[in-house]
Amino acid sequence: MERSDIKNKFHSLIDRTDNDALLMKFYDLMIKSITGKEGGLYDQLTSEQKDILMLAEEDSNDPANLISHNEQKKKHNVIIERIVDLHIEKLPEGFYLATSDQIQGLVAQGRTITETIEIARDVAKKLIETQEEQIPKLKVLSDNFDYPIVIGL
Repeated sequence: MERSDIKNKFHSLIDRTDNDALLMKFYDLMIKSITGKEGGLYDQLTSEQKDILMLAEEDSNDPANLISHNEQKKKHNVIIERIVDLHIEKLPEGFYLATSDQIQGLVAQGRTITETIEIARDVAKKLIETQEEQIPKLKVLSDNFDYPIVIGL
């Protein structure tokens, strides 16, 4: 398409647009593209940095290197639930204490069993994050399992 055709189509498109915000965005874009110095950042790169940038650009155009949005979401949203056995005992003061033989340092205390379990879960997560390589392989939660619930009446 020739420049005159592009200009005519662009003017026609502008004339048919009633959206002021959209027109302002196009206007700002045109002003920036006319007055801005194109390639300013690229010109500041060293030859080595430019080469690396060009290789990265080539790699990004290779379909074998691309990952779909859904695959990327799945990759980062995977939560693997694991089983940690807790030992809970009632203390003489009326509080509950939770410990675990599987995670060294896991100690949680609460006023109720439910509160104690919630605190133990938070403590376990933090300990696993900081001592991941020291913690033995925890059993992965299967699709079917028994789970006791505690109900206060």
